[in-house]
Amino acid sequence: MFRVSKTLEHSSLSWLLFSFSVLYLAVAFPFSYFRNDDWLMIGNVARIVPSHWKFLFEPYLIYNSNPEIWFFRPWFKLLLYVLYKTLGFQYYGWLAVNLIFTLATLVLGHLTIVELTGNVKKGLLFIAFFISSIHFHFASLVWVGEGTMNCPQLFLLFLNFYCFSKVINSKKRIQVLGFYLLGCLAFILSLGFKEAAIFHLPFLLILLFNNSTSQKRSLKFKISLLIPFGLITICYLYFRLFLIPFNPGYKPQVNIEFILLPILFLLLSLLLPLFSIWIGAISVKVPFAKCSREVLTRSWYLLFFIPFFVTYMGHGFFSPGWLLAPGVYFAFLIGFGFPNSLIHKPLIRNSLVFSVLASSALVFYQTGQLNWWSWHKPQKQIVEIIKAVGSPQTKSLQIYNCGDTNEKSAHLKRVVGYPDSIQEIFWLVHQTLPQVDILPCSEATRTVATTNPQTLRLKWDFPKFTVLTN
Repeated sequence: MFRVSKTLEHSSLSWLLFSFSVLYLAVAFPFSYFRNDDWLMIGNVARIVPSHWKFLFEPYLIYNSNPEIWFFRPWFKLLLYVLYKTLGFQYYGWLAVNLIFTLATLVLGHLTIVELTGNVKKGLLFIAFFISSIHFHFASLVWVGEGTMNCPQLFLLFLNFYCFSKVINSKKRIQVLGFYLLGCLAFILSLGFKEAAIFHLPFLLILLFNNSTSQKRSLKFKISLLIPFGLITICYLYFRLFLIPFNPGYKPQVNIEFILLPILFLLLSLLLPLFSIWIGAISVKVPFAKCSREVLTRSWYLLFFIPFFVTYMGHGFFSPGWLLAPGVYFAFLIGFGFPNSLIHKPLIRNSLVFSVLASSALVFYQTGQLNWWSWHKPQKQIVEIIKAVGSPQTKSLQIYNCGDTNEKSAHLKRVVGYPDSIQEIFWLVHQTLPQVDILPCSEATRTVATTNPQTLRLKWDFPKFTVLTN
């Protein structure tokens, strides 16, 4: 019987991960490509790291000639450099790396839940609700720069989760020490991918002090596990907040709209899976009082998401990539704390179906509003033009913006990049940094007659470029 159960577990786990991979490959590969921020980051590390490796540990992106204060993310920069040296412009290889890290995160989360609760279904629920919440992971898995920060970071943090589950359950001291040290190392490394890793600690409290582990270890033992993490946190925060400069672009602004907009987006995004469970419960006629009681007893979990809300407040935009970290934690808590009384196939099936439909509608609406499904065409085209028409002798690249200036979703700088981004593409192809200017469309016919071999002129009209010649 045990062997049959294990076979079913592996079959279900493999099926979930396979379905997620197929969905990702089918959607991301044909319709996405490197974007403006990707070129800035890849170009910077490719140019600077070989001659100045300390750049990895500096909080800057060198936008060609002017150092710009950015973030302290040394391992992210290092991974960008390694991936560029091994994969180059093979975008699909970059996306496959993001996918592998994400799959590994899901497996570690599943194993953690099974280790602590002994319930395979709860581990599978975590993966199922994460996969069905497409809005959580879509942006990070189609955006190289965002995904290369978020996906390895979450892999390390969930490795920390898994190590702690083994520490809690293991009876052998050598195993406890080994897993504990590996968990500490994973947490420290995650901080070098993205500062948001510091938000992991509240969720570690849930892991250590929930009902599933309350009798397995003493309070004294659990507190002793947390002391080194407290010291690491204090040292890191002092280093990050007081010893290195802070990105001025991420300083919050006192503006009601900028405060409410991120809160609204994040809150609605996180509540969608819970709303799906509620719909699933109604569809199978689970008493409303019972369903509400089960959910409300775990509502205190929302306190641990407050740091995410605070961080994103005060900005005039909401990046979809911000949803991956809180999203995967939220899905983990759904699986980890899902009431045994509600685990039955019709409720789960209906909840997941509604989650997929609602989340897909949200993603398709937003990407449709931005004309995102066409962005990959000019993104790929600019690279091909620079390869085919540009050369190391090119001194100037002039782009005449003939797109609709009122159409923000099709704006050249948003779709393809700023002049600095395009310079980085040129350097990656030809190892030169020509002057790049984005000019009004009205100047195209007046200046094209002066074309010379050292000047490359392009006309932009979303979604394509046209090479201008005499």
